[in-house]
Amino acid sequence: MYGKKAIIASNCTPQKQLIETANCGIIYQNLDEFKQALKALSNNKIERVKLGNNGFVYLNENFRNDDSLIKLYQTLN
Repeated sequence: MYGKKAIIASNCTPQKQLIETANCGIIYQNLDEFKQALKALSNNKIERVKLGNNGFVYLNENFRNDDSLIKLYQTLN
């Protein structure tokens, strides 16, 4: 998402929730849907760029200044 790339992800619950919340990609459930997602993004640069930018903005707005993960790692030492 920091690379401003649209994401194609399986419907695994955490991935699905993130992608849908950030509106940054396409979720697939089977091989045919995966192929359709690849074609859709390959053929539509505007959508690719929009979804990629959405992911980048979402991360910056929600996690850029969040040091909770760093603090968690520090407690493990």
